[in-house]
Amino acid sequence: MRIQGGEAIAVRKGDFWRTPGGVPHTMRAGPDGARVLDIFSPPRAEYRVPGKGFAGR
Repeated sequence: MRIQGGEAIAVRKGDFWRTPGGVPHTMRAGPDGARVLDIFSPPRAEYRVPGKGFAGR
């Protein structure tokens, strides 16, 4: 399940989408977990520094 802009949207393997900058969003994995690939353009500055970004927050 992805939640974007207050709306819950079911997702399946292979789905993709674009989230505009500044729009609140999150994911909720099901019982089997999930693998997510985030791609930023332009790259976010905090992801250019080793040890920073999502895991470092």
